Amino acid sequence: MAETIGNILDRVRAMGCLVQPRGRSVSIRLPDPNGSKQKFSLFVVRVTGEIYTGWLSDQLARIGMDKQIAADWFGSLADLVPGVERHPTLVDNLSRDIELEEIDPVLDEFFERLEGTIERIQTEAG
Repeated sequence: MAETIGNILDRVRAMGCLVQPRGRSVSIRLPDPNGSKQKFSLFVVRVTGEIYTGWLSDQLARIGMDKQIAADWFGSLADLVPGVERHPTLVDNLSRDIELEEIDPVLDEFFERLEGTIERIQTEAG
């Protein structure tokens, strides 16, 4: 698990994301390409080995960007891991957290989808 977390953190840094430690987790955030103080929370990794999402739709909307970017990102995560779906009522959440063991075999695809999301944010920012 520690190796997977280290790999994730190294790769997201290389993509221009900020790695922000919290009490029992690490937030992966993308600074607004337009230079506002907004940071987009792409996902969070708990020290216990789960990935969860949240807040991205509101963060995008706060600066006038398309919330569909967040919906597509979360949908792509749900499509990647069997047994995970979009949350039926909470737009920025999945039906459950994703275990690192579930991401490990599809890590390259996870990063391709993350990179696509980052590119969409950058394009939207103009």
